Amino acid sequence: MKADDFEARSEAAKEEAETLAAAISTASVDERSSHTLKLAMRRRMVEEISKITRDLETKAREEEEWITKFPTVYGGEEVWIYFLTVDRGVTGCNALLMKKESGPLVAAQMRQKHPSEVWYMRYLSFVKAIEGLKQDILDGKYDERLGTDAAKLIFDALKDKVG
Repeated sequence: MKADDFEARSEAAKEEAETLAAAISTASVDERSSHTLKLAMRRRMVEEISKITRDLETKAREEEEWITKFPTVYGGEEVWIYFLTVDRGVTGCNALLMKKESGPLVAAQMRQKHPSEVWYMRYLSFVKAIEGLKQDILDGKYDERLGTDAAKLIFDALKDKVG
């Protein structure tokens, strides 16, 4: 980079910092503390969702090992993730193998029979959906749900996605 480029970037960063400082100084202590608390709660929720995702990733890998070790038995299967709620309000999740051809049908039938209790999603679709959900949380789209259980938030946010 040229010296002029560094100088221009430095000047732009300085102006941005001054603008931000002005905005912060005009906000009340309550507004700043509320904003800081929301940011912390968002990060905590994303961390909890990441932990659930890592646990499911481990389970998905274990299921995929069955396909690799026993291809004649499990060759036509793929990993699906499911979430379910039970009467006591507890939300659980796991990974399982389903036939590639019948998995979508099983997922649709379960969604139709028990729309508020269970949903299934292909593992890769789940991973993509979780990344979107985490970004939505960081963007503040789920601020009213930050005090809820992370698994329940995942269940509610992704139950209408098709996987």
